[in-house]
Amino acid sequence: MNQVGLILPVELTKALYREVLGRQREPPKLTIGLDCVRTFAYWNPAILDAERLLNSQTGEFAEVTVRSNGPQTLDIGPHRVAAEKYTIESGEGPIRLWYAPGGQHWLALEADLESGRTLRYVPLVLPWNAVGETRLALN
Repeated sequence: MNQVGLILPVELTKALYREVLGRQREPPKLTIGLDCVRTFAYWNPAILDAERLLNSQTGEFAEVTVRSNGPQTLDIGPHRVAAEKYTIESGEGPIRLWYAPGGQHWLALEADLESGRTLRYVPLVLPWNAVGETRLALN
């Protein structure tokens, strides 16, 4: 484990083993922690499979439940875009996410703030084919 208690994937090559550890014999076969730690990186659709995520601001893990809310139409700038909505539930409250159909491109995020306002992130440039064009800049 490292200083914050995370088990990270490590593989020692012979050269690294000799250089860093000053050993002349063969390094041991060593692979630690095969699972990759995931953070709340919303633009990466791989988080939709997560059961826990690392809060990179606090260094603590959050148990999460991801729920698919099905297809929706999302307004981004002047465009109505087909989307799939997901909700990530955690102790900090729900985070609503939208991805292009097929889940490959992140489109938007919404979360409720303590002040009662809603935080919303949307891209300035829509992913290719989100509105039937290769790339589209928003005003």
